[in-house]
Formats: sequence, C-alpha cells, structure tokens
Amino acid sequence: MKRHDQRHPYMRNVIREHIKDDYNVLEIGTERGNSAFLWAQECGNRGKVLCVDIWENESIYNEFLEKKKGFDNIYFI
Repeated sequence: MKRHDQRHPYMRNVIREHIKDDYNVLEIGTERGNSAFLWAQECGNRGKVLCVDIWENESIYNEFLEKKKGFDNIYFI
C-alpha cells in the first residue's frame, strides 16, 4: 500500500469534520498532487489549492497536469 493511500482516509475525515467555511491551501512539495487533489475534491468550490513544486521529473509533472484537468480549484507554480 502506498503511503498516501494509508493517510487519505484519515485526511478525508479531518477535512469533512473541520473544514466548514471557505479555505485556501498551500501545498509545498506537491509532486504528483495526491494530497492536493484530495483537498480539492473534498472542499469543492469552497476554496483553492495552490501547489508549489519544482517538478524536476517531467513524467511526474505531466501526470500532475493530466489529473489537474478535472479540477478548477487547483492552481500551481
């Protein structure tokens, strides 16, 4: 089991229980964006996720871009 698969159920519950209002998330070290996509999915249009990474690996960056197509509330630099 991958590390993010182990923590996502916990993160999902915390987000659902504690994030009630609009929000902004800054994720530093996004890589594939698994956590960022979880935040964006759970909070919908109530906020924004800003992803920061240097994406040295082009295939990982392209994977992130492909997954991002389904999310209007994720931004990246």
